[in-house]
Amino acid sequence: MVACAYVRAVCSTDAAVALENFEEKLRKIAEKRKSGQNEPFSINDDVNCLISVIEEELKQAMK
Repeated sequence: MVACAYVRAVCSTDAAVALENFEEKLRKIAEKRKSGQNEPFSINDDVNCLISVIEEELKQAMK
Protein backbone atom coordinates (compact mmCIF):
# COMPACT_ATOMS: atom_id res chain seq x y z
CA MET A 1 0.00 0.00 0.00
CA VAL A 2 2.80 2.43 0.81
CA ALA A 3 4.44 1.70 -2.54
CA CYS A 4 1.14 2.37 -4.33
CA ALA A 5 0.76 5.72 -2.59
CA TYR A 6 4.36 6.60 -3.44
CA VAL A 7 3.86 5.79 -7.13
CA ARG A 8 0.74 7.91 -7.26
CA ALA A 9 2.44 10.82 -5.51
CA VAL A 10 5.75 10.82 -7.35
CA CYS A 11 5.23 9.31 -10.77
CA SER A 12 3.38 10.52 -13.82
CA THR A 13 -0.09 9.72 -15.00
CA ASP A 14 1.22 6.74 -17.01
CA ALA A 15 2.53 5.01 -13.92
CA ALA A 16 -0.63 5.77 -11.94
CA VAL A 17 -2.81 4.36 -14.74
CA ALA A 18 -0.66 1.23 -14.99
CA LEU A 19 -0.96 0.76 -11.24
CA GLU A 20 -4.73 1.25 -11.30
CA ASN A 21 -5.08 -1.29 -14.12
CA PHE A 22 -3.00 -3.79 -12.16
CA GLU A 23 -5.03 -3.23 -8.98
CA GLU A 24 -8.27 -3.71 -10.95
CA LYS A 25 -7.05 -7.02 -12.36
CA LEU A 26 -6.13 -8.20 -8.86
CA ARG A 27 -9.57 -7.17 -7.58
CA LYS A 28 -11.27 -9.17 -10.33
CA ILE A 29 -9.15 -12.22 -9.56
CA ALA A 30 -9.99 -11.89 -5.84
CA GLU A 31 -13.71 -11.63 -6.61
CA LYS A 32 -13.56 -14.78 -8.73
CA ARG A 33 -11.70 -16.61 -5.98
CA LYS A 34 -14.26 -15.55 -3.37
CA SER A 35 -17.08 -16.86 -5.55
CA GLY A 36 -15.35 -20.25 -5.81
CA GLN A 37 -13.88 -19.90 -9.29
CA ASN A 38 -10.36 -21.25 -8.94
CA GLU A 39 -9.36 -21.13 -12.59
CA PRO A 40 -5.71 -20.49 -13.31
CA PHE A 41 -4.68 -16.94 -14.06
CA SER A 42 -1.54 -15.11 -15.07
CA ILE A 43 -0.49 -11.64 -14.08
CA ASN A 44 3.07 -11.85 -15.40
CA ASP A 45 2.44 -9.50 -18.32
CA ASP A 46 0.67 -7.04 -16.05
CA VAL A 47 3.48 -7.09 -13.51
CA ASN A 48 6.12 -6.63 -16.21
CA CYS A 49 4.21 -3.71 -17.72
CA LEU A 50 3.83 -2.05 -14.34
CA ILE A 51 7.50 -2.52 -13.49
CA SER A 52 8.61 -1.14 -16.87
CA VAL A 53 6.51 1.99 -16.52
CA ILE A 54 7.69 2.63 -12.96
CA GLU A 55 11.34 1.98 -13.87
CA GLU A 56 11.12 4.50 -16.69
CA GLU A 57 9.54 7.06 -14.39
CA LEU A 58 12.26 6.57 -11.80
CA LYS A 59 14.99 6.92 -14.45
CA GLN A 60 13.47 10.20 -15.57
CA ALA A 61 13.20 11.41 -11.98
CA MET A 62 16.87 10.63 -11.31
CA LYS A 63 18.06 12.83 -14.20
